[in-house]
Amino acid sequence: MKKLIFLFSIFLIGCAITIYNIDPINEYFSIDFSKYTEIGFLITPVNYTGKYESIGMVEYKLIPGAKYLSTSKRYDPTIYESIPSGYTWIFDDIEFSQAVDSIYFMAKSMGANAIMNFNFSIVYNEVFNNPMIYSNSIKIPGYRITGFAIKRID
Repeated sequence: MKKLIFLFSIFLIGCAITIYNIDPINEYFSIDFSKYTEIGFLITPVNYTGKYESIGMVEYKLIPGAKYLSTSKRYDPTIYESIPSGYTWIFDDIEFSQAVDSIYFMAKSMGANAIMNFNFSIVYNEVFNNPMIYSNSIKIPGYRITGFAIKRID
């Protein structure tokens, strides 16, 4: 039985698709809270020092979906058709502002008018990042936002 499992593993590894290139990332973004400030909602990365009532902890995670799509085709004369010859992962578009809007609406629905200790990080969906199982493993990046929802009493 162990030999059968070993031979099957060798077969799967032999069918693996190899990743050849990962492009560098050089991005800039800012977090603009002005639209929330204009409607009287405070978002701050520090502690709020005025009087407030505790509402609750809030957390929101936004990770895009992805599709493994053909990038090019080649003509196969044996079947008289073009067939895929290369593949790449294509991520769905997401915006950081989606995550900020979502955590704002979550806090607002709880009765908060502020989020203090606002924090964010880049997180990954690593469900498909096991090269022993998937021949085209991928880590999908997304955003995680946390904070402490409060009701200011000023």
